[in-house]
Amino acid sequence: MLIVPGVEVKTRIYESANSFMQAARYHYQLWGATAKVKHLETQYPQLFVINKQTNPEISNSISTTGSRSNSSLDISTVMKASEAISGEIVLDKMLSKLMKILIENVGAQIGYLILENEGKLSIEAECLSENEEVTVLQSIPVENCQKLAESIVSYVARTQEKVVLNNATAEGNFTNDPYIKKTQAKSILCTALMNQGKLSAIVYLENRQTAQAFTPERLEVLQLLSGQAAIAIANAKLYTEVKERENRLTQFIDAMPIGVIVHDNTGQITYTNQTACELSRIYTIPKASSEQLAEIYQLYQAGTNQLYPTENLPIVRSLRGETVKIEDMEFHGGDKILSLEVLSTPIVDETGKINYAIAAFQDITERKKAEKLLADYNRTLEQQVTERTQELQREIIERKRAEEAAKAANQAKSTFLANMSHELRTPLNAIIGFSQLMNRSSSLSGEFKDYLGIISRNGEHLLTLINQVLDLSKLEAGRATLNETNFDFHRLLNDLEDLFKLSAETKGLQLLIERTPDVPQYLQTDETKLRQVLINLLSNAIKFTSVGGVSVRIRAEHLESRIYFEIEDTGEGIAEDELKTLFEAFVQTQTGKKSQEGTGLGLTIARSFIQLMGGEMTVKSQVGRGTLFKFNIKANSVEVADIEQEEPSHRVIGIAPNQPRYRLLIVDDRWDNRQLLVKLLSPFGFELTEASNGLEAIKIWEEYSPHLIFMDMRMPAMDGYEAAQRIKTREKEHKLSSDSPFFKQGCFILS
Repeated sequence: MLIVPGVEVKTRIYESANSFMQAARYHYQLWGATAKVKHLETQYPQLFVINKQTNPEISNSISTTGSRSNSSLDISTVMKASEAISGEIVLDKMLSKLMKILIENVGAQIGYLILENEGKLSIEAECLSENEEVTVLQSIPVENCQKLAESIVSYVARTQEKVVLNNATAEGNFTNDPYIKKTQAKSILCTALMNQGKLSAIVYLENRQTAQAFTPERLEVLQLLSGQAAIAIANAKLYTEVKERENRLTQFIDAMPIGVIVHDNTGQITYTNQTACELSRIYTIPKASSEQLAEIYQLYQAGTNQLYPTENLPIVRSLRGETVKIEDMEFHGGDKILSLEVLSTPIVDETGKINYAIAAFQDITERKKAEKLLADYNRTLEQQVTERTQELQREIIERKRAEEAAKAANQAKSTFLANMSHELRTPLNAIIGFSQLMNRSSSLSGEFKDYLGIISRNGEHLLTLINQVLDLSKLEAGRATLNETNFDFHRLLNDLEDLFKLSAETKGLQLLIERTPDVPQYLQTDETKLRQVLINLLSNAIKFTSVGGVSVRIRAEHLESRIYFEIEDTGEGIAEDELKTLFEAFVQTQTGKKSQEGTGLGLTIARSFIQLMGGEMTVKSQVGRGTLFKFNIKANSVEVADIEQEEPSHRVIGIAPNQPRYRLLIVDDRWDNRQLLVKLLSPFGFELTEASNGLEAIKIWEEYSPHLIFMDMRMPAMDGYEAAQRIKTREKEHKLSSDSPFFKQGCFILS
C-alpha cells in the first residue's frame, strides 16, 4: 500500500531542505566558492530568489515556508558578524563584539560569555539588551554565582550539549534550579563553543519576559556563528597569552641593569631596552646601517679618538656567525666617557640561518678604574716587595754573617770554656786529690787535717762554679739534653734531708720535707738535674734564712704525670723590683751581694733545667717575710722492678787474692796528675806505666799491652781522642786478641 504524505509533512520537508540549501549556499559564498554558488542557483532557481537591488553575488535573506514564513535568515548580517568576530584579535574587544552580535541577532535580553580558567568556569563578559552595553568582567566564578542558572552551565560544560528552554519554569530538567525559581526566567539558551573538539567557551542567553524567544532561525544564526566564535576566542586567547609573555619579557629585559640591542639580519636595529636607551641617550630606534652604528652611537676604540671599526663591531661579527665578547669599546656622550663590556651572539632558526643578532652591554667604567687602580697598586706593591725582598736578602745575609759570627763566637767561647775548664779542673783535681791523700795519713795533727779540709772544701766550691759555667754554656748553645733514668725518688728526698740537716741545725733552723701519700716512690726523669735544682734552692733557702725554717712540699698529679714542688723559707725575702730579673744570668739580689757568695748562675740554670724537664718555675717573695719557689716537672711513675739496684759502696783497700797483676797505662801531659793516679793506684798492686802524650801512649801500648788506659783528653802532640781511635783501629787491623776483659771491652778512661 502506497502512503502519500500529507501537505503538512511535505511542507516541513521542503522547509528543512530549503534551510539546508540556503546554509550551504551561504558557506560556499563565504568561502569564495563562486562556481559552486552559481551551480546551486542554476539547479535550484526556485529556492534562491535574488533581490536585484542588493549585491548581485550575495542574497540578503533566505525565505522560509510553513510556520516560519514570516521569518528570514539575514545572510549578510551573519557574514558581517562573522567577519567582525574574526577580525578582532584583542580578547576584551572580541568578547564585546561577540556579545553585542549575539544579543542583537538571537533575541536575548541578557547574555554571558563563560570561559574556562585553570579548570574553573568564569564569566568574562556580560551584555544587557536595554542599553546594548557589554561589560567585560574580571573573571567572576560561575560557582555560587547569582547571575545565571549554574546547573545549566555545568551541564553544558560537562556534556557539550546545547540546552534550549522555551519556558524554563515549566519544562525541562532545570525547573528546580534556585536561579530559575527566583527570576522566573522564560527562555534560556546555553551552548558550548567548540574548537577542534575542545571546549572553547560557553554562551548563556536569557529572555526573562518572552517564552519561545529563541526560534529555530535565531538558533541557526547562533549555530552559524559558533564555529567562527570558538576559533576567534582561541586566537584571541593565544594572542593575549603571547602579548602577556611579550610584556613580561619586555619588563624583564627593561629591568635588567645591562643594555640589550637586537639587530635583524640586515643590520637594522629592531629593539632596544630601557637601559640601552639610558646609556646611549638615544630613545628612538634609529634607521641606520651597520656602517653608521659607531658614528650614531659614538662608539670609540678604548683610549683613542678613533671610531670603532665597523668590521670589528660585535653585532657585525655576530651577523657573520661569531659569538663575541669585548672590553675595548668606549661610549663618548657629551662630557662622559663610558667603558663598555659587550657580549654579542647570533640567533639562528632551525635551518641554521642567522635571523637576528643580540648584543648585551654594560657600563664597566668603575670596574676599569678599579682595575687600573689595582694594576697601579700591584705595580707599586711589586716594587715595594722587590725593594723589601732586597732589604730582606741583605738582612738575611747580614743575619747569616751575624749568626756565623755568633756561632764562631760561641764556638770560640765553648772552646775557651772547655780549655779553661780543663786548665782549671786539672790543678783542682790535683789539689783535691792530694788533700784527700794527705788526710788519710795518721801522722798529721788535727790542726793540719782542718787545713786540709779547708783546702778540699774550697776546691769543691771552685769545681761547682766551673760546672755551673759549663752548664750555662751548654744551655745557651742549645746542647743541654735530658738523661732520663729510673730512680728511687723517696731515697733522693731522704738523701737531701740528710745533706742539709746539719747545716740547718747549725743555724737553728727547722728543715721539713713533706710529701703527700700519692707521690710515687719510683720515677723516670733526669735525676741528676732534679737533684741539682733541689740542692740549689735548698742551699739558697738555708743560706738566706736566719730565723724560722725551710719547708719542702711535694705532691703528684697522676692524670698529668706531673710532680709539683714548693720550697718556702722564712728568710729575708726578695724585693719586688728584683723578682723581674731574678732568673737572669749573673744577676744577684742585694741579699746575695751582701753575702758575697755565688755567681748569679744557680737560679738561671735551675729554671732552664726545669723547662727542659717539661715544667716551669715561679717565685713569690716579700721582704722580711720569706720566699716561695714553685715548680713542676713531667715525670712518669715506674715500678720497683724497673730500678737498677746499686751495689753498696765500700772503700777499696786492695785486690782480691790470686788475681793476675794488671798493667795500667796512665797518659797525661801534667806530671802532678800522673803522680796523683800513681799514688792512688800503686798501693793496690797494679803495674803502672806513664806517658805524657798520645804518641807516647800508642808506642807504649804496642810494647806494653796494658789492660786499662787512663787517657787525658787534651794533650800536646796528640790528644786522647785521636790516640784512643788509632789504638782501636790497629786492634781491628791486626786482629789482636787477649784474655784480658779490658781488651774485650775496649776499655779506655778519658778524663
